[in-house]
Amino acid sequence: MRINIKALPKDRLLHLFDLAAKTKNEFLAMQVVNELANRKNIRVAEQLIKLGQKANDKKNLASFQMVSKLWNRW
Repeated sequence: MRINIKALPKDRLLHLFDLAAKTKNEFLAMQVVNELANRKNIRVAEQLIKLGQKANDKKNLASFQMVSKLWNRW
């Protein structure tokens, strides 16, 4: 199944990142991070920091672990 992530709103992209983190789908998670970074015209590293802070605030362990995994790969 193909998902056009360019057409999704920001809140759906954040939800998709959480789902990718729960299923441990690094490829989809990185695509979402890249799309969010492109929309805000910021670097991928800055977007990963923002997602990590958001996951920490919400105490979402799966998303935080995915951010740290992507950070180490990036």
